[in-house]
Amino acid sequence: MITFTPLSVPYAPSPLNDHRVKGNARDNQRCEGSSGATVKIGNGPEIERPQALAYLLELDDIKVLIDCGGTEDFSFPKASPNSLRDGQAKRMEVDEGSEEGEQDIWEGKVTSPDLQSSSLDTVLSRIGASIDLVLLSHSTLAHLGSLAWARSHYGLTCPIFATLPTQTMGRLTVLEMVQCLRDATDVDLEMRLAAEIDAGKIHAKENDQATAMGSNERPEAPLTSKPPRTPLSALHPGGAFPFLEDGSHLSALGAAGGMAEPDEEVEEAAIKSSADKALAYLLDADGSKLLTLRQSLATSTVRRRVPTVEQVEQTFDSISTLRYLQPYHFSHGNLAGLTLTAYNAGHSLGGTVWKLRSPSQGTIVIAMEWNHNRERHLDGSALLSTSGGVGSNTGASGQSGSVGGSGSSAEALRRADLMITSVQRGLITNIRRKDRDAAILDIVHRTLQAGASVLFPIDPSARLLELLVLLDQHWAYAYSHARFPLCLVSHTGSEVIERARTLMEWMTREWATVATGAGANAEAEGVEGQDGDPGLKNNTQRKGNDRRARERMQKEGPAAPLDFKYLRIFSSLEAMNNAIPPGQARVVLAVPPSLTCGPARKLVATFSQNPQDVILLTQRGEPGSLTRWLWNEWHKRQQPAAKLGRGKVGQVIKTSELTGDSAIESHELEIQRKISLNEEELKVYEDALQAAKTKAAQRRALAARSRRRLEADEDEDSDDDSDADENFGNDEFGALPSATRGASGGAGGLGRKRDFDSAFEVSGAVDRGAMGDSLSAEVSFDIYLKGDASKVTSFFGSRPDKGEGDGAAEAGVRYRMFPFVDKKRRIDAYGETIDVNRWLSKKNELEANQAEGKADEEALEAQRNRAWAQKGTQDGQPSKFVVDKVQLHLQCHLAFVEMEGLNDGRALKTVLPQLLPRRLIMVDGDAATRRDMRSSLQSVKAMSKELWAPLLGFSVSIGESTVALTVNLGDNLMKSIRLSQFEDFEIAYLRSVFKISEESSLPTLNSVEQQTASAGRSDEGAQIEEGAEGEEPGEFKASPEEPVRVASKTILPTIFVGDLRLSGLKSHLAGKMGMPADFAGEGLLVCGLKPGSTDSCSATTVQKAGQGRIVIEGNIGQNFYNVREQVYSLHAQISSNAA
Repeated sequence: MITFTPLSVPYAPSPLNDHRVKGNARDNQRCEGSSGATVKIGNGPEIERPQALAYLLELDDIKVLIDCGGTEDFSFPKASPNSLRDGQAKRMEVDEGSEEGEQDIWEGKVTSPDLQSSSLDTVLSRIGASIDLVLLSHSTLAHLGSLAWARSHYGLTCPIFATLPTQTMGRLTVLEMVQCLRDATDVDLEMRLAAEIDAGKIHAKENDQATAMGSNERPEAPLTSKPPRTPLSALHPGGAFPFLEDGSHLSALGAAGGMAEPDEEVEEAAIKSSADKALAYLLDADGSKLLTLRQSLATSTVRRRVPTVEQVEQTFDSISTLRYLQPYHFSHGNLAGLTLTAYNAGHSLGGTVWKLRSPSQGTIVIAMEWNHNRERHLDGSALLSTSGGVGSNTGASGQSGSVGGSGSSAEALRRADLMITSVQRGLITNIRRKDRDAAILDIVHRTLQAGASVLFPIDPSARLLELLVLLDQHWAYAYSHARFPLCLVSHTGSEVIERARTLMEWMTREWATVATGAGANAEAEGVEGQDGDPGLKNNTQRKGNDRRARERMQKEGPAAPLDFKYLRIFSSLEAMNNAIPPGQARVVLAVPPSLTCGPARKLVATFSQNPQDVILLTQRGEPGSLTRWLWNEWHKRQQPAAKLGRGKVGQVIKTSELTGDSAIESHELEIQRKISLNEEELKVYEDALQAAKTKAAQRRALAARSRRRLEADEDEDSDDDSDADENFGNDEFGALPSATRGASGGAGGLGRKRDFDSAFEVSGAVDRGAMGDSLSAEVSFDIYLKGDASKVTSFFGSRPDKGEGDGAAEAGVRYRMFPFVDKKRRIDAYGETIDVNRWLSKKNELEANQAEGKADEEALEAQRNRAWAQKGTQDGQPSKFVVDKVQLHLQCHLAFVEMEGLNDGRALKTVLPQLLPRRLIMVDGDAATRRDMRSSLQSVKAMSKELWAPLLGFSVSIGESTVALTVNLGDNLMKSIRLSQFEDFEIAYLRSVFKISEESSLPTLNSVEQQTASAGRSDEGAQIEEGAEGEEPGEFKASPEEPVRVASKTILPTIFVGDLRLSGLKSHLAGKMGMPADFAGEGLLVCGLKPGSTDSCSATTVQKAGQGRIVIEGNIGQNFYNVREQVYSLHAQISSNAA
């Protein structure tokens, strides 16, 4: 049985605790401006939510998680435990025969009512450990933003599959947003305090503590109480730092415990934590800031789930990657028998349409978001045969040179048993690509010519490349002298472009050809590039003949499609401002698109003040974000024909000219950022850091000294037990002198090791001073001793119980070492001679070139400062977080041109009937979209009537539960059956008997004839043994009254399995037999009739006559048998006579 449940969708019934309505000051980042569209469906409201997409697909006992999305700021609503609403429960209490009942069946059945009120992180925490497989569709945050957190905290350790670009770009996207958030606020402190509040350790009201905890247990700390503090004068480098929130005094490594040496990483973390807490005390001496943060988190209805950089790296390293058209067969565990194949989806680099084949449930196609149109750097989806999919590319596809290209891909996705697709844009009509690009370039050109700048809020990777290619081509044509800077502000921008250059085989066919090495031949033949660059023509005539012509050709255009030679990448706004004068006109692309944090949010405050600057939005942004507020203000002032979804480009709004009621009201904007410390704060931080390091060094020294003492005692104890008789009972060495015994072992000298002198004397007492070096020269060991052998008394050096004047007591630690000579390698692993002088000269040359451009030491210091400004305040550097509140008065121009790169309603209503899935599940649409898609698809005659559009918390169950068994086929059965190929399976008709043997745990299938023969032989033997007296063994007597009965075998008719397409039969006849075929009328294929011939005697007709019937008519002849043979070959034949 197949069960499908949406876990998080863009539109859902509104819970009672809508976090965008009931918020506080800290929720303004999620609640800026309008709270999003609200529509009415059925009996309740439906709100638009941020796109954190996730769906659960269950195939019998296998659970597949489709996508694991998150929001731009990794926040999720905090659900109330009693938020399941009676109104939602009553929706299902209607008669199924009424219109409302039909609507409920169309939307699915409620299986988990609390799912409607639970956020995605809560749902993942419940089911994360039970998931068997995760499939990722795209590299955007909406599809994989929560993956790292779920894998690190919710036990989502199952296999994860994606394409290589999705893994690479998804990693960079998540890292970019994690870095932006950590540069804006202390997310670790915020998440820790929020966890304490949710766990009941901190509460909003002292008099309501028991209610908040749900018990009589007293909370650990009320929210309204300030943490105890100690005067700042107590902070000094040599003492302890009372900087903990609870006022306790803790040294840098006091938590390590015992005298054991702590781990190096733990030690460094503890030292840094000590300095950070001392700095936190200085910045918030009275605890008011911490108290304000606690109160804000207590009343906030959102919770952040921000992973660390290490968690992101580990999660994306664990992803298994596939190529397009590469089938992956699962052979182990619960997933055994499944086959997974990836197809091109468009929209993003590496975007995937998944095809999952189950032995028990058939073929399932998962197409969440896809684009049928071809773009500058991407081909269209494989769902449409004319979109130019990457199915024919030898690089990105697992089958090199696959015949048919995207057409064969679309054919493989037709007639799926179940198709799951997104219909969110079912009522939207896309703008033509030509009009869209012209509008963007016109706005950019006019603004730059006026001496102003343009800001593009853009996502870190998915749609960034399409916009960069468009702008770079425009710069090469219009601004070849780079008068106007084209800037990208992103932490991972450089790496995104570098990785994209290595993934060109996943892009358009032309670019994939260049990436696979065939581009050189295309250029030599003068093939025109994708964009019609004339510099690529007639390359054969110039190649190898005219150097200046080749140099001019290189200057005319980039050497590769992604060599953005006009683009300048900066990791921070400070680096861009230092490199480019503030008043110079420029085009800036900054992350993120919803303006929740990061450089784009800071630039909005700057651009909004200049009446000539333009903020050009390419996405609507998440509901409640700053981008959505700007888009709402733009959308209100558009003509009805230019609104979103009408297929027209809207007008640019000049906000400075709006007056009266049409003017845009001011908006309070919070900008959170991390800055460096001032001198006083830095001094306190360094003093605390030095004090922590001093205490750590003292602790290490104490632990090392204790360890050496313990090891020395253990060594002495072991030697006492093993050498007691040898030391004092062996006559070879004689009796020890009393002086020696007193020095070594105290009274009697028992229980101690021998001294060096007594160990080597022959008889009587030996004066060590008189012997001098002569004894040392006589000492010989099998191993070498570092230093003077006569001074070494034990393995661990001198003993603390030796006398002051003893020479052995004054000796240091000596370690026994085997002789080893470290030979320097003169030849490397490749057999080449290592020339050290060459590398040293190269180093000196580089250092000389680097020092050439510096006049003095001050210039070098200035360059270091600029590099530090470009790098920004990295993790581990002393810094602090500040919040600036800015009153945003829009004076700039405001424009919106959509560049989502997704399908529209017309594509959905065209492609889905062509694919003809047997069952269809539509997700992500609002109520109006779902009703429109339902009516449109039901009007298609060939379309299946099994359509569903489940809401959040509603499940769709298809089919019955099946059980897949694993058996062994006997040898005789394998010889008798005839397997027939059907798609990816081999099927046959069997008449068999189970046999369970002790040798194998799997049952064995044997043929019925073999089992009957074996049983007959055993019965015959038993009858012989029990025969009557006087009968010969084996004698058979037939009765004349009873005729001999012969067992008859029922022969079943041959069954043909498959779905014949007449157009496929026509191509098959032409390709295999060379037989002409053409359609005559509706559903009638005429085969074997030559063009221009009127003789219809040799023609054979094929047509479908109802469900499961194919009629072949024609005169008996070779053509008839050839046509019938080809019809049979396109089906799987199941015959019982061979079994």
